[in-house]
Parts: sequence; C-alpha cells; structure tokens
Amino acid sequence: MLDTDLAAALGMVNERDIRTTIKANTGELASFGTLSAQPTKSTGGRPGTAYHLNEEQALLICMLSRTERAKRASLTR
Repeated sequence: MLDTDLAAALGMVNERDIRTTIKANTGELASFGTLSAQPTKSTGGRPGTAYHLNEEQALLICMLSRTERAKRASLTR
C-alpha cells in the first residue's frame, strides 16, 4: 500500500506527514519485511521518498498514527 493512500484513509490532513512516522519507526517496520522506498519527483519543492508498505507494516503505522479514524476502526473489530 502506498504511504499517502494509507494517510488519506487515516484522515491525515497532510498526507505526507505519515512519512515522519515511517522514518521514526524504520527498524520496527523492517522487522515485518523489506521497507520499499522510492524517490518521488518534486513539483517545485524538495524531492521526497514514497514508501510502499506490506499489510503488517500498514497495520503498525495505523496503530502508531494515533488518528481518530484508526481509533474508531480498532473499536469496531
């Protein structure tokens, strides 16, 4: 799953903010498989890095995101 798609599903205002959480937890994410990173093209700002997460990595980021949507989703399971 693309990081910005996950951020949108979690209701993050700035979808790129999810990358801060990913960078802060790269070691733990890597324990669930290869953390796939790909440079992104810039549209006037600095180039960035897009991350493709597997299911386990995406679930971990959901837990770490502490968004209201993630909280509600965990309560309905």
